[in-house]
Amino acid sequence: MTRLHWLMAAIALQLGVLAMEYLGSVWPLWTGEEVRLEIAPVDPRSMFRGNYARLAYTVANVDSKLFEGSDRNLRKGEVVYVFVEEGEGEVWHATGVQLEQPLSGLFLRGRMIRAWSQNEQPLQIRYGIEAWFAPKAKALEIEAAVRRRPGEDARAYAIIAVSGSGRAALARLDLP
Repeated sequence: MTRLHWLMAAIALQLGVLAMEYLGSVWPLWTGEEVRLEIAPVDPRSMFRGNYARLAYTVANVDSKLFEGSDRNLRKGEVVYVFVEEGEGEVWHATGVQLEQPLSGLFLRGRMIRAWSQNEQPLQIRYGIEAWFAPKAKALEIEAAVRRRPGEDARAYAIIAVSGSGRAALARLDLP
């Protein structure tokens, strides 16, 4: 093979890797089932990541009683699968947690935020959908819309798409 062939192969490999990364991030949006989750903001700005609204989900803190392997400790970063089910007001909630990828049902694939060891503390899970990037003005607008004042009933929701493997992607926000 000539140098030109090696160069073309290297370029094709790099483009292939980029294409796979892109397809992996949009695949849930193209093929996934939409789920509505209640959200709450955390912080809309970062000097290094840009302007975004950081979102917290009720399914991020799962009752430890829902974990099927409650006799086992979990490590930080360990992959877990959280079953979700539609509840009141079309809002989805967690109904179970397990370590093996389910063969059926709707579930989210997440990673443990911190270690957990057979206690009453909730399982804290990250799904990779915790930031919504937007221009500064829009991020501040999202933060204001999501923050509820005491006595207000308006809630904010994230509409996510969930693929068959449990991978989730943020589709849109449903703000009050």
